[in-house]
Amino acid sequence: MWRLALRLTVLSLLWASAVQAHDKKAVCEGQFQVCPLGDCALDDALCGSCKKGQLVCPLTNTCLDGGTDSYEKCPGLSGTWLDWTLDAGARAKLMSANFTVEERASQLTNFAVALPHHGIPRFQWLADNLHGVRGERGKPQEDVLVYPANGTMFPAGPALGATWNPELLQAIGNTVATESRALYNLESNSGRRGWRPDLNGDVIQTINGAGISIYSPNVNLARDPRWGRIAEVFTEDVLLMNSLSTAFVNGLQGDGDGNPQSLSLATCKHAAVYDVEFSRQHYSAEVGGRAMQEFYLPTLEACSAGAGQAMCSYNAINGVPACAEPRLLEGALRNNSGFDGFVVSDYDAWLDFRTTYGICQTNECAAAVGLHAGMDMEGGGQEVARAIPQAIKDGLVDESLLNRAFERVMKARINLGTLDPPKTVAYNNLGPKDVASEENLDLALTAARQGIILTKNEKKFLPMPMTTAKRLLVVGSAAVSKSIPLGPYAEGDAGSNEYQQKYVVNILEGIQNMVGKAGNVTYVPGCLDTSCQDTSGIEDAVMAAYSATAVVVVLNLDGSIESEGHDRLTMDLPYGQVQLVNRLRDAVSFGVPMIGVLMHGGVVTLPPVWDMLDAVFDVFYPGIYGGQVVGEALFGKINPSGKLPVTVYTDDTQLPQHIQQQDPYPGTEAPNYSMGLTYKYFTGEPFLPFGYGLSYTKYLYSNLIAPPAVIGACDPFNVTVTLSNYGEFSGDEIVQVYIGLPESTVPAPRVQLAAFKRVHVPSGSNVEVTMTVLPHSHYVVDQGPFDTAFNSTRVVEKGMRLIHVGNGQPLAKLSQHLSTSTTVKNTAPLKSCPSSWTLQ
Repeated sequence: MWRLALRLTVLSLLWASAVQAHDKKAVCEGQFQVCPLGDCALDDALCGSCKKGQLVCPLTNTCLDGGTDSYEKCPGLSGTWLDWTLDAGARAKLMSANFTVEERASQLTNFAVALPHHGIPRFQWLADNLHGVRGERGKPQEDVLVYPANGTMFPAGPALGATWNPELLQAIGNTVATESRALYNLESNSGRRGWRPDLNGDVIQTINGAGISIYSPNVNLARDPRWGRIAEVFTEDVLLMNSLSTAFVNGLQGDGDGNPQSLSLATCKHAAVYDVEFSRQHYSAEVGGRAMQEFYLPTLEACSAGAGQAMCSYNAINGVPACAEPRLLEGALRNNSGFDGFVVSDYDAWLDFRTTYGICQTNECAAAVGLHAGMDMEGGGQEVARAIPQAIKDGLVDESLLNRAFERVMKARINLGTLDPPKTVAYNNLGPKDVASEENLDLALTAARQGIILTKNEKKFLPMPMTTAKRLLVVGSAAVSKSIPLGPYAEGDAGSNEYQQKYVVNILEGIQNMVGKAGNVTYVPGCLDTSCQDTSGIEDAVMAAYSATAVVVVLNLDGSIESEGHDRLTMDLPYGQVQLVNRLRDAVSFGVPMIGVLMHGGVVTLPPVWDMLDAVFDVFYPGIYGGQVVGEALFGKINPSGKLPVTVYTDDTQLPQHIQQQDPYPGTEAPNYSMGLTYKYFTGEPFLPFGYGLSYTKYLYSNLIAPPAVIGACDPFNVTVTLSNYGEFSGDEIVQVYIGLPESTVPAPRVQLAAFKRVHVPSGSNVEVTMTVLPHSHYVVDQGPFDTAFNSTRVVEKGMRLIHVGNGQPLAKLSQHLSTSTTVKNTAPLKSCPSSWTLQ
């Protein structure tokens, strides 16, 4: 233990030294590292070629004074792949023409080796910074923290989805990328560059997080709430997903910031039909044309239209591994969306052609199959990429397909500015001062505030007056957790005690901070952990509840129940937590409010605890400031404004079983992905509908201005409504437009989200809200006579469109809405309409 403490102390000193060095004008910037003797070079092998403060020029090894500021004076760069005046495509083609087959293949992995004689430093295409920079412990020495990230950890997937705010998502994406680039700069300047190879080029140490090839966003839909990775995704709805993911991608890549290079590279994952963790590396998802064209391809196409890379998934689709499916990788991805980036496999998914699917007996075969299908980069290991040269020699694949993949990858690297003169890349100025800055932390707080959902407020107990805090009892093991609120991928340093103590406000602290000296807050865990298998602590909580003036009970899931590789068999809360709520309800005095706080990824079964609770907040995994926001919402400092991005079902009986109706999800075979999931096709009565959320104020919808009575198939149309706030609190409302297609000639959703807008309305004010509905929001799928997943056609059919505008779906008990209609006069294929995936 003392050795680990010593290492951490040394590393802290090194970090402080790096901070001081980077905050000054660095001699070595961008892709150049500071060598032991003080010269600037692209690789360890070139260090020592020049004197302290000099630049080792690429290609010629010429020594120039002035460090990297002298880069543009380096001889021999004009007309080469390092000529920054040429476009990225031309530079990539020059590399293809001058690099050997082996050199080209070596760049098609997550861990691209250095080619010092070509001026190419090594590079890591791996940063799982899903909603914040991921801290990572060095491998294989798991006990050594080799890189402290200390980044801003934002709310996770559904918590961001609950904001319904694309502009916020763009700002968050930009912040995640800014912090990633700042830490990448330190990695490059240190010479670590995210990974270290041995003499054979094999990976001996990786640092996942401090990179600018960011594996986010996850655009798989939350179709089945038991899927283990729902905590990573925004929503179950296509339009909401497209609006949020494209905004997030724009932020990650720095689109519109005026810089010619990309801030980072966004990755749209996972392509496609990836909804199950069980046997994910060898199961086949059976999916028809309607589900594929309504759910799976639209989110992938919308995201990838502007992203630098896409990731294909582990699973097979109708018997063909996703990473081997040309109709997906070259067809849907490139032809439908205009995607011009590169495709990377999920970790070792390319190798799975041989190891799990058995469609190949050799790595050379796997390499050929992948390149023919449209694969470009091997995620994970290097075995398949290294087999490409032999596959070409054996005649399994043409060298032109290697060039295609290589040029796609190197264009992306060029666009990141990592092969340009350092002083021409503004992002090279980013450093530690830009990580977890006050501005970034404020944005995390804003995100948590906008995402908290009030789902119940019986008898208007909330917001609570401070008098109820006279003896306020907080119960639940998650109330004091500083790791559970961070959600998935928030491990490594982001999960360390030092990080948590510095940045994370847990729920108990958030409540205590709000109450201050105005009351007395007592904490009793009740359950020792999330599983609550040991219920011995419930009695202590019950005894404390007898004298409480208010009770807040935190109910939760965590990574031990839902995570990558781990689906849930049921939506139920841990049974011990349900027992805890029931015992507390029996103990509290009449009129004493009991407030529930839900912290989770996938939705949970609520009826067993619902009637026991007077009010309920849903925060999902709310990030570093989730606890502060719970405290603020309890006492009315903020007005809750989040809306559910998913459907809350009553219980497991409302969900589909296994395709053969034999086993519960996920079963021993692939589930039927064409079954009626999400609010669009669910015909039962949900416990809480998609789009639902309460407020402390009262809104009134009026003066609906209908669209034209008749429109063309490709015509966008506007819907305008007046929103009035006649309550005591100012607040944000999320105005939602839903469309029904009663005259469709093929099966169609009962209703579907067609537009939305988050609007701030001061108390006593009226706001006119106009939203634009695009044809992409009301098409149907013509499966044709054969129902093929990739050949079914999206069609805007003629006929009536029922339009509902309000604070949720047109369900009379739970929403306020106004209705109108329009009629589409002609039928047209959706692809004939102008392409637009941005919510207007």
